[in-house]
Parts: sequence; C-alpha cells; structure tokens
Amino acid sequence: MNDGKQVRVNIAPLCQHKACEVIVVEAGSEPLKIAQTRVLKARKANRAAQMNQGAAVAKGELLLFLHADTRIPTDSLLPLVQLMSRYKKCVGGAYRFALDQGGFKPKVVEWGVKCREWIFGLPYGDQAIFVRRATFEELGGYPLVPLLEDVLLVQALRKKGRLLYYRRSAVTSARKWERMGYWKMTRLNWETMVRRRLGTSIEDVAEWRHRELGLNKRGKHA
Repeated sequence: MNDGKQVRVNIAPLCQHKACEVIVVEAGSEPLKIAQTRVLKARKANRAAQMNQGAAVAKGELLLFLHADTRIPTDSLLPLVQLMSRYKKCVGGAYRFALDQGGFKPKVVEWGVKCREWIFGLPYGDQAIFVRRATFEELGGYPLVPLLEDVLLVQALRKKGRLLYYRRSAVTSARKWERMGYWKMTRLNWETMVRRRLGTSIEDVAEWRHRELGLNKRGKHA
C-alpha cells in the first residue's frame, strides 16, 4: 500500500518484456498509473485477496506474484518458462532470496532464509512465487488470511507436485530490516513460523506480529 514509487521502479523493466503481462493490484490511497501496465483498484486491502484479484484477470498459463518491494531480472523470465515447460511435474516454485543491500548483516539474513527453506521447505512471498495457472485455480488461489498466505499456498502446492527452486534471485528492499534492525526482523520471521508450527492460529500470529512491528490492525504504522 502506497508503494507507488517502488512499484514503478521494480516493474518498469518487466513492462518492456513482450512475453510478460504486468498487472498491479493496488490498495493505496494514491492513484497509480503505469505505462503498459494494467492497474486494478483492490476490492480489499489484503495481500492474498489482491493477488487473487490480479490472477483472475491474467491471461498467462504461468502466474508469478511479485511484491511491491521486490524486483526480478527480466532475463530470468524466458528461462523460467522454458524450465517449467521441461519439468512437467513442477507445479510451481520460487526464486532465491536476496536483499538490495550489501554487507555482513544482509548476507547473514540471506543465509538464514536458505536455512529456513532447508528446514521447513517453504519459500516466502518475497521470493517471487510462481505457479501454473491450472494448479492455482484448482487450489482456489491464495487462502484469504491476514498472514502466511504464501506459506499456505506453497504447502498446498507441495501436495500437488514438485517445486522448482529457481537459481535466479528476487531482490527485496532491505528497508524493513533497516528500520527494525536486522537481528530483530530475522528473529521475528523465525518466531512467526515457530508460533504457527506450535499451533497458534494465523489470526493470533498476525495480531502478535503487528504489535511487534508497531502496526495497527490494518497493517499500517500506528
């Protein structure tokens, strides 16, 4: 929400890609206009609902969900399509995680994400999750939850087939880590997953996480 500047920077190169249909579902208060892009006003300010809304009007057979603060290299798209055409048993997958800042702390965070994938086998939404349209529709899209919709989708995908762990990187803004502190943000992400694994409801986990981040119930800074 209200990430218009980042959206423009991150998707501008994708808009020039002939084989790429770019759809933005925005819930911000400022109108968003981007050339060669279909911009939809979100019916609901909920990330899962917004991604489902965009997927419903997309024409492609392979859907890729890109967060506003994440970018992917344009030259990764055609090889990805080719890989998915080759590996028919793969129903979806994700890019590698990277931050847009260098240095020791960002590298530790990136290493921690690799460990999380190895332990839980679950990439997060900031890794540009992609999925075959037919499988996405069969699953009913993203679950309409306030948090961890990406994790729930990936868990459902793993029951349908294999995941492709793409070796190109989705580069995410480090602003959350810079604002909260690298160690606190990393601890928060791990504790979010652990709380859910221990049986805490998604709604309670979301409420706790919002408090930790200093957000109100609508996900905005209080």
